Amino acid sequence: MRNLTLLLFTIMIISCGNQKKLSGETEQSSVSIYHQWKLTNIGEETIDTESMPKLIQITFSKEEKRFFGSDGCNQISGSFEVIEDNLKFGPSMRTKMACMDMHIPDLFGQILSKVTSFKTKEIKNVEVSETTLELLDKDGNMLMLFEMMK
Repeated sequence: MRNLTLLLFTIMIISCGNQKKLSGETEQSSVSIYHQWKLTNIGEETIDTESMPKLIQITFSKEEKRFFGSDGCNQISGSFEVIEDNLKFGPSMRTKMACMDMHIPDLFGQILSKVTSFKTKEIKNVEVSETTLELLDKDGNMLMLFEMMK
């Protein structure tokens, strides 16, 4: 009887560990994707957000399973799906305003279609306290880096 109890307990522990997360939280951090994020980098290039007409930012709504924000010129919105650390953007739309420099807004839209996963990180020390969101391609390369807005 003792061996049966031990076996059942072991099976229960193993099966609990194999459940998929649907919460939008990653193994790297307990920080959820469901916040407002401002863009800081596209790839390795730091983005000068001061030169943009609007702040480049994105917000993920857990309840609506939609994202919305700004690409620096136009408002953007669309659907998304999160399973564990996988992220898939669905159909999206944006307003059609013309800004002086459309390079970053156009690039932002193109990159969203290449995103397949994400990572969140929380950095806390005496000098810095920040939370970041990395949007990654299928090979794990960082496409965009965001900082959580406070």
